[in-house]
Amino acid sequence: EKSIDNWSLKVVNTIISANKIFSFSMDSFLNEDRAGMHRTLNLNEEINKKSRKQKDKIIQTISSVKQLDVDSGYFYIQINDYQREIAHSLNLLTVPLHEHRENQYKTFNASQVDDIRMVVSEIDTYFNFALHIVKEEKFESLDEWMNQKISILETLEQIEKGQIARIKNKEVDVRNSLLFFKAMAEIKNLLAHVVSLLKSYHGFIMVNRKSG
Repeated sequence: EKSIDNWSLKVVNTIISANKIFSFSMDSFLNEDRAGMHRTLNLNEEINKKSRKQKDKIIQTISSVKQLDVDSGYFYIQINDYQREIAHSLNLLTVPLHEHRENQYKTFNASQVDDIRMVVSEIDTYFNFALHIVKEEKFESLDEWMNQKISILETLEQIEKGQIARIKNKEVDVRNSLLFFKAMAEIKNLLAHVVSLLKSYHGFIMVNRKSG
């Protein structure tokens, strides 16, 4: 039981860190806050180091922890994989934003800022719901939570269409558009990895409860 609590805490920390890094990097970028962007990169490096370290020790953990049988070991590997993917996705999101800001390229216009802030707000709600599911083991709420993801994807679709309209109207340059679409694509990847993490964690808890 203690081991399950320990792994639950790691998943909780991944969700909290991912939400913090995502929202903080977006806010810092939109506010042209260079110090904030640097702090975000440092936070991102921390989550990358932790996920790498955990993954490096995965074989040792499976072989030494009696509680991990074949079924729970399978889900344990998946959890580690998706934690690593989340860290990687955050890196692919934050570094280009940081580089754009450091090079003092043109900032996002007012309509782009409004769009991004709307997405950040929706994703904050999404992450907090995920946190609630893991902490309280409210796995019966997974379908409702997944519907939130569908809603966010619909928002992203509208936002991307808005960006295409800006391109058509010559409101934005090529560099702006490439960064904007890259951010949208990485947000989708991040959402998908968080879903996979929760599904794997659910499987891990279920097989451990059965064997316990």
